Formats: sequence, C-alpha cells, structure tokens
Amino acid sequence: MSLKDITGYFDDDDRALNALLMLSDQSFVEDLRNKVKHHPPSHDGIATKHVEWREEIFRLGLIIGLLVPKGREQSVALTKLEEMMFWGNAGIARNQSSND
Repeated sequence: MSLKDITGYFDDDDRALNALLMLSDQSFVEDLRNKVKHHPPSHDGIATKHVEWREEIFRLGLIIGLLVPKGREQSVALTKLEEMMFWGNAGIARNQSSND
C-alpha cells in the first residue's frame, strides 16, 4: 500500500511520513483522514441542517450582543460561539449517515 493510498494526500517519496504512518494505528489514520477531508453535503437535507445551525448560532450571537457588555467577556463568548459553530458544522458534515 502506498503513502498516497493511505493518506490520500502525500507522495511516496516522503520517507519520514511514510515511516510514521506505518507505525501509527490504522484506526488513528482513518479517524484523522475523516477529520480533515472535505465532506460535501450528500443531499439537500444536510445542507439545510447547516443553514439551520448557522441561523441558530446567529440568534445566540445576537443575544450575546444584547446581554453581555462589550469587553473581554463578550469577545470570548463570541469566539466560543464561532468555535461552537465550527464544531457543529463538522459534526453535521462528518456524520451524514447518522443525520439522515
């Protein structure tokens, strides 16, 4: 099996990476590949879930803007909201078969 077959990204001439992959647990490699690859929506229902998720995140952001005074705390809350949005979108995208 080639390095490109295992990872989908690298050429076989990267010996250090090749050696690392051969030593790694294959389930780790598969999990990492799933985390970093693009997950296009498999159908319109998944795309709709992304839109709905972002709309709810926006609503919560408005509440933060209304209730939390400007300053470090509001900034951190909005940063965590963005993080929540990213994780939610990743969960929707990576687990499409369980989202049907």
